[in-house]
Amino acid sequence: ISGETFEAESLEIVADWKSPSLQFNKLSGTLYDGAVDLRGSLEVDTRKVELSGNFDFDVHRINHLLTPKGQRWLSSYQFEKPPAVQVKASVTLPKWDDPDPDWRGQVKPSMSLAGNFNVGKAAFRNVPVQAASSSILFTNMTWRLPDLHVIRPEGEIFLNYRCDANTQDYHWKIKTLVNYDALYPLLSAGQTKGLKLFEFDQPVRTDGDIWGRWHSPELTRLKAQIATTNFTFRGVPIKSLQTELGYVNGLVTAQKIAVDREEGSLRAE
Repeated sequence: ISGETFEAESLEIVADWKSPSLQFNKLSGTLYDGAVDLRGSLEVDTRKVELSGNFDFDVHRINHLLTPKGQRWLSSYQFEKPPAVQVKASVTLPKWDDPDPDWRGQVKPSMSLAGNFNVGKAAFRNVPVQAASSSILFTNMTWRLPDLHVIRPEGEIFLNYRCDANTQDYHWKIKTLVNYDALYPLLSAGQTKGLKLFEFDQPVRTDGDIWGRWHSPELTRLKAQIATTNFTFRGVPIKSLQTELGYVNGLVTAQKIAVDREEGSLRAE
């Protein structure tokens, strides 16, 4: 089956109509180097659609079906092999006779989703990972990834993500052991310049929170405890560092600083 917007190598649909409900007992096919296997229902009187199942096709191949915003979001992710996704979702469609439905204002708030994904070698904005997995939730216009687990060569990253789809306010809870050099693709020129003052031989342990609003970097806030060993700052070797790091209104602060060198130690508030 082929068309201007969608192509599938095979497609099988098994449906059963019993007024006012249309049951999709099977909706499966092979497409875009993967497959989809779904089932669900449409209640004609309430316009509620429910779907559940799994897919593992290359989502980049349906990029043309997304809005420009959705295309930009998807372009941040690269996969060696498409992620395997399991999902259960529901949404209430607009009135059948509405010639110009408000998809964002009326339809999207009715949407709910619960699922999970697993992916092998991949990258986010050119930061490579060996594997990643998480549950995915969307209810009351809020996205959640409560147990995002990322594996990199130097260690594991545990994240808890929440984002209000209306305001774009977000919150990341972070627990990680990661090589900070891997973060360069995510940083601005000024941030990169500051990070290059450090040279790390070991991954940095980081536990904390980042919150703010997408597309409003001036609202970004950070509070974290960091600890590492065997690094240099402006060429000066340091055995260990522990501190509470903060960021607000463009100002970086460090509190409860503990630095150890061969000849002694430094403690400061």
